[in-house]
Amino acid sequence: MKRFRPIIDQAGVPGIFWLIGITCLGPLTVWAEPPTWDDIASKIYLNFEHIAVPAVHGDDYAGGIWAFDPTTLEGRRVRQFDAESCTVGNQPYLGQDLHLETENGLLVIQTWPTELRFEPGTWRLIGRWPTTPAETLLTNSFHDPEAATQIGWTLQGPMLDESDLEGSGFEPGIFGLATCIRSIITAASSDFKSLFFYPCAGFEPIQGNDPVVSDGPLLMRSPISPPDPYDAELVRDLPEDAYYFTPAQISWDRERKGFWYPVLYDDAAVSFSLFPAREAQIFEPEFDLDLDLGIPPNHYLDLDLLYFDSNSQVLLGHGLVRNSDNPTDAYTLSFLADATDLDPLFALPKNTRNHDLIENPFSSWLPKFTMVPPGYCPAEDVALIDATPVSATSFRQSPEMHEQLIPVIAEVEGRHGTFWSTDIWLFNPSDEATTVHLRRLSNDVETTLTLGPRASTHIPNVLSWVGGGQTGDGATHDALYVSAPFRFGEHLRIDGKIWTEKPDTGGTFGHALQAVPAPYGYSNHAQYAMAFNGELASVQPPFQRYAAFLQLDTKVSGQFRHNIGIVNPYEEVLEIALMWGYDDEVVTAWQLWGPPNGFPEEARVLLQIPPKQIRIYDIEALFPEEISGTWPAKVGVLGQRPAPIWFSMIDETTQDATFVPYTNYQLPALHYDERQPMDGTCVDFLDYDRSYRLALPTVAHTPGVNASRWTTTLYGYMQPDPSEYPSGPIAALHLGPEDVCSDGQPQYVPGVMGSDPEIWSQYSQENDLGHEPGYYRCVHPDVVRSFSGCENATRVLGGLEIVTGSWFSGFSRTFTTRDDGGTYGGMLPLYPAGGWPIQHFAGIEVSPNTRINLGFFNGDHDHDIIHRISLYDATGGLAAERVFILNSLDSRQMEIHDLFPGVDLPEGSYGLTVLPLDGVEADGTPFQGHSWAYVSIIDNRTNDPVNLW
Repeated sequence: MKRFRPIIDQAGVPGIFWLIGITCLGPLTVWAEPPTWDDIASKIYLNFEHIAVPAVHGDDYAGGIWAFDPTTLEGRRVRQFDAESCTVGNQPYLGQDLHLETENGLLVIQTWPTELRFEPGTWRLIGRWPTTPAETLLTNSFHDPEAATQIGWTLQGPMLDESDLEGSGFEPGIFGLATCIRSIITAASSDFKSLFFYPCAGFEPIQGNDPVVSDGPLLMRSPISPPDPYDAELVRDLPEDAYYFTPAQISWDRERKGFWYPVLYDDAAVSFSLFPAREAQIFEPEFDLDLDLGIPPNHYLDLDLLYFDSNSQVLLGHGLVRNSDNPTDAYTLSFLADATDLDPLFALPKNTRNHDLIENPFSSWLPKFTMVPPGYCPAEDVALIDATPVSATSFRQSPEMHEQLIPVIAEVEGRHGTFWSTDIWLFNPSDEATTVHLRRLSNDVETTLTLGPRASTHIPNVLSWVGGGQTGDGATHDALYVSAPFRFGEHLRIDGKIWTEKPDTGGTFGHALQAVPAPYGYSNHAQYAMAFNGELASVQPPFQRYAAFLQLDTKVSGQFRHNIGIVNPYEEVLEIALMWGYDDEVVTAWQLWGPPNGFPEEARVLLQIPPKQIRIYDIEALFPEEISGTWPAKVGVLGQRPAPIWFSMIDETTQDATFVPYTNYQLPALHYDERQPMDGTCVDFLDYDRSYRLALPTVAHTPGVNASRWTTTLYGYMQPDPSEYPSGPIAALHLGPEDVCSDGQPQYVPGVMGSDPEIWSQYSQENDLGHEPGYYRCVHPDVVRSFSGCENATRVLGGLEIVTGSWFSGFSRTFTTRDDGGTYGGMLPLYPAGGWPIQHFAGIEVSPNTRINLGFFNGDHDHDIIHRISLYDATGGLAAERVFILNSLDSRQMEIHDLFPGVDLPEGSYGLTVLPLDGVEADGTPFQGHSWAYVSIIDNRTNDPVNLW
């Protein structure tokens, strides 16, 4: 039987919370099954041609990454993703260039000038990496006019590691076709397919010292990722019969060691051939799979996709069957062929026919597509057609190791008599022991330790522990690679804190330290900015248009200073460029005018980081006062290569720092039109598609214990279109049942500049720039009181949803203010759309000097979620466990002893696992539970919080 238990949150607000024992679930149909790698690897992942318009959304919309089960023939979208924001040019851009592959346990979208990496399970974007490098950074164009024609190429094709290629004689690399992406994304061609076979100007493959001449496509190998087609080696030229086919038709057979590729014969017949790889060569096909697809006489197959899945041993294809006399007379054909009976492969004769064939495997779920003007708010009877798949991929195997990076560890004297050191905590959430390898960036010295099942360890002053610092080699800063066995859903959890003492109270303050993916962290900068390269002036993909940036807060002069930290993981010097006052929405004027009326040379800084080193820069000190004192406090970030970059803002009164392990990067959420038709009128898109709702699990305007006063500021989020939506981004505030100032409906939330708008307005007018402050309104102070109805709120704690396409879009800082105006605060990022399927936390350090708040938000609009919270002591023993139900869109925060009442928690380190239980709808449809949890550890003597997420 369910029991109510009243709880008290940090601010002392009583709330209603379901708290139930594990054995009291009764008739509730739930199960606690964390996600597994087998679940991920059993699917084939596809993307489709699409145009992002308000006519199609929700489950019908083709945009995004889709998971297809070749056993059940069911498909669903796992990640919403818009290839484009509007359609311009000679040819509609439909995302034709987005080629899916997998590498090191991540899903990769290969394209140019950057490629994207997604984390399976959450499907959040964790990296945008530059591909082929620009000649130089921060130039208006290429110095060499001939070199300017060479940009736009990349390799698209399988990303193969040592285990994939074992026995083939090949070294790891990217095996693919050189593709000119620039023509596609700028809509410069009227014939898409010809782009792959008529070279863009400037690209001439070289083998040895001689140009390669071939009538067919060239299969090439790049040893580096992202690939560089200019330095790639020729593997072989594919037969002229393969002339009309593209990277979407080539795939790797891990078991048979060869490439599947379709061949078009003179009689318009198509066979599916395996080109075997042996002795570091690709040989002629020894086997053709001739499928009986029922193609009528005088017709031919115009193939869009061919993919071989090594896990399920199926060959998946999709295309159009066209009339030879009238190619516009066509129908769609998809097929799934079982290839498990083809062993031993090379013992079978050529042209063997396989009859085990499933036709139209997509028929029950194929997403829809339409062509209407993007700004059109359409009637509900818009005609839809089946979308065309662009590419497919799968996870061939799980990586052996999972590597993370602690992007900075320090032991150093700071300003105002502070001395900073670094502690880290490691938690093994799996039920197996794990060996952990810790390796310094600067000298590759490695240390190992072993953690038992669900055990934790605390390493104080970790820089000294690994041989640096005052007791070691004297290094004051370094970065640390940490690797452990790959255990999907149960990876080693790392949390840290860089801290200093406050002598007058004996307390501490500092900031949380999150581990990031290795080797490049959450790198999301690009090598081009539209203001400095005309080649991107008409680019259509929104994820290519926008530069990474840092949002500074200089509204109150002298309140904060701002640092950028850059880790160089390479053996060569790394260059990163910064641009004070940069904003993507105003670059057109800068392109046309140039200095002095446009973007000044003094606002551009090129940083050079030595190999295998970390460098930290005071951002304001890099620029002259005439720039930093007039132009908006928003700093663009460019780089030719991916690299870990972090940002911190330090309160000059308290010296407390807020650490952000990424640069801001805006990926719009259908920013061209936020409306949908309903009952003859257009209404907010937020009401109808939740794929773009990213949540902050808590925002506050409330008093707390120890005379603390908590307020949340949102940084960095750019509104969809400042000219159309000057009021700010679309957001919804979800409060507990006792908080009534907001009803949870979406609103436009106003933002302000991070610097003085009057100074910028005056400067802009005096210099004929015409750039209004609205383009820079990227700071949302006291975001709770920004909502209509909450202007006078005094005791509010809740979850915040924002419409955006990227969790990099912003971050929050929740802080308490002292009587002298100084602040102590901590950050939280935007959580993934749909939350996490499971969460783990390290560094739960129980001490009389700290209070530990556990926070939960349920961002599921349709379900109450049952959470199981498990707390493990340092040895891995289960110290406490509770199960509770959190209502849809409810938000709760509890001190740890309130969550586990009556449980004695001795001082020491603990690990925490939050598992949202899966459930079943009333009609029997299963749904997966998701979590939006966080931990806030607050020093009772200073009120300084360290937030874990």
